Amino acid sequence: MSLLSIGNYTLTSALGRGRAVHGHALARNVSALKKTVFDTCALDCWLGEVAGLSAALPPALAIWECRNNRLAWLALQEDDFFHAALALRSRYGAQRVGVFVGTSTAGIHSAELAYREMAMGMGVGPGASGLGQSQSMDSAQGGAASPHSGPGP
Repeated sequence: MSLLSIGNYTLTSALGRGRAVHGHALARNVSALKKTVFDTCALDCWLGEVAGLSAALPPALAIWECRNNRLAWLALQEDDFFHAALALRSRYGAQRVGVFVGTSTAGIHSAELAYREMAMGMGVGPGASGLGQSQSMDSAQGGAASPHSGPGP
């Protein structure tokens, strides 16, 4: 079996941004879950919301503007991860570098509103709004998956 080297990592969650913040919060057994009430629903639940997602994506990424992608972009900036990935791409080539991103429901409020509108017969939902469609990052930017020149990461 071949070994896989993990050269860098970062994380962003409701606890905060970056490895150090998460390590400190986990060591102190801190939770970032908060009692949440949606403005359109009195659902009794707890959610962990990442703060600071109001800034738009950089202009080169504007085609993908949404809360989920703002979260991914924000996370890539922590612990110098994005620059480390670019340096590895320069050193080894894009074909030998992988960037793995996991995300959650950063758009849960938008999804709740879309499903509510769909249930009310307002013509919104998977068919009308494009929720059921996906877009390749490669096709939209002519092969570039980042605001920098060249193919991914």
